[in-house]
Amino acid sequence: PQGNFLQFTCPTKYKSQRRCQQPDTFQDYIDALPEWERQLFLYWKHITNHEDLKTQILLGKMLYYVTDGGADDGIGYFGWVIASDTTVLVEGSGNTLGSEHLMESLRTETYGSIAMFTFLLHYRTYYNITDVPSNQQFSCDNNQVISRTTTREEKIAPTTYIPADY
Repeated sequence: PQGNFLQFTCPTKYKSQRRCQQPDTFQDYIDALPEWERQLFLYWKHITNHEDLKTQILLGKMLYYVTDGGADDGIGYFGWVIASDTTVLVEGSGNTLGSEHLMESLRTETYGSIAMFTFLLHYRTYYNITDVPSNQQFSCDNNQVISRTTTREEKIAPTTYIPADY
């Protein structure tokens, strides 16, 4: 035969012999996440006991979620806290990735919100908390971020609000 030929083989089924074990600590769980998620949690800590947030959620206590972000000379940063009525329970911060020419408040504040809500998702997954916190309030000084985090009936892609830099 003439020309170049490619030979394809059918994939074979593969079943892992290893069972996934629950990591010993929540930090071990975070360390096992894909890199794009891990970079959201480079700087975070429990301010009090590491199970205080779990207790607040399970008791149906009021939770306050606060985020902020900013940019200085094209370098973006964000911070977030989760608090009860009287105590800051968890806090986190990090750098906002993206082109320095496109770095602005909306991007950094959205990054902070994504980081905090993704943290909550993984926290609830690790501690097997199936109940959604019944009393919660989200605060951010950017109205666009607030309006974009409200419940919507239609599905939206992340790129709807934060287009790629390329």
